[in-house]
Amino acid sequence: MYSVSRLLFLLVLLLVPAAAKAADTDIYVEKGATQEETNKSIVTQLIAISYPAQIAGFSKTSMVKYKSDLSDYSAEYRFNAGDAIIHNSFYVYDRSPNENQAEHYNKVKSDVFAVKPNTVLISEDKLEIVKKDKKFVFSKAMFKIVAEFEGKEQELYSELYLTVDEGKYIFLRSTTTYANKDLAQKKNLEFLNEIKWTLADLNIVLK
Repeated sequence: MYSVSRLLFLLVLLLVPAAAKAADTDIYVEKGATQEETNKSIVTQLIAISYPAQIAGFSKTSMVKYKSDLSDYSAEYRFNAGDAIIHNSFYVYDRSPNENQAEHYNKVKSDVFAVKPNTVLISEDKLEIVKKDKKFVFSKAMFKIVAEFEGKEQELYSELYLTVDEGKYIFLRSTTTYANKDLAQKKNLEFLNEIKWTLADLNIVLK
């Protein structure tokens, strides 16, 4: 489900990317193993999840959880190369059973205009990414926004990518200056090709 807290956080970051900070805030959820009396099996619970410190030249700045059971979280990344700064937020959250990818994509897109009416939709596209022989088709939107970035109001370029993986939405939000839009397109493609989001692929802690 598209939680209110995560939506508000997304919209704030869309306009004012966070400053870099130490990557010491990975998600930890305290849960222990439980025993089912019917078959005496032990149910292992996920208690922590961590994304790599570096992905495609981006450095992880933090992770944010929106629900204690890890059904809704984001990993924050920042690319910094001289004047080129790109801020990426990578979200994984539960998919609504009554909403398909196209419907949710349109909802997220409309939220951008709701918070910043002067937003210009530059174009839309589809992007195919293959992970372990499984193809994911991302819906992609590209925006031009005038807002504060790195302490200065200026023209910004933002990209939104959305796909579905079983019961989860996979969502990338990226923001940079408009002058760096070509670099952002290149780096975001590298980012999506390199990042992993299934529990089997991540550094997880079980208990």
